[in-house]
Amino acid sequence: MILGWAADAASMAISGIVITLADPGDATSLIPQLSSQPEVTVGEQRGRRLALVLEVADGHDEAAVDRIRLLPGVVDVSIAAIHFLEPLPSPF
Repeated sequence: MILGWAADAASMAISGIVITLADPGDATSLIPQLSSQPEVTVGEQRGRRLALVLEVADGHDEAAVDRIRLLPGVVDVSIAAIHFLEPLPSPF
């Protein structure tokens, strides 16, 4: 993702997210769904909570969180941290 980031690309928003599941077993179907999205990295599950990292172009983070919020079994989405990266100017 970031390795192929072009210098003329938009700023990136990297968000640490914790989703709360209706039932811990919901992760069985939810994790493959989330893992198939290139902007999502699935972290550790603890009970009903599942950690995610979301990497999207700045301005698209809210829509991505809304898509996650609408997935079956998700009852809450909490933003733990957001970091914004600006593209570096090209040295050439």
